[in-house]
Amino acid sequence: MIFELSNPQLNLPIEMVKRKVQLYSTDVIEACKGSHAIVICTEWDIFKTYDYKEIFEIMQKPAHVFDGRLILDHQHLTSIGYHVEAVGKKIDHTLKKPM
Repeated sequence: MIFELSNPQLNLPIEMVKRKVQLYSTDVIEACKGSHAIVICTEWDIFKTYDYKEIFEIMQKPAHVFDGRLILDHQHLTSIGYHVEAVGKKIDHTLKKPM
């Protein structure tokens, strides 16, 4: 988020961006630590490469993923234990979750 808001094309002073964004991090694990949800609003391939099992371990439970671009493997995320919601796609929440 901070990367997108600090994009030079937006022409926003970085100090203004920092005031608007309460919490931010360049480290995915640090950014997700203690959170309840991950929200994906872009189709960037980098979001497909994250270790969502490791991220799940450090999140508050229940842990949610909101995939607004339909880029993630929802069955895999559900099998890890996430509650997954996706725009325009019905998710089977009855899939077996880990114990």
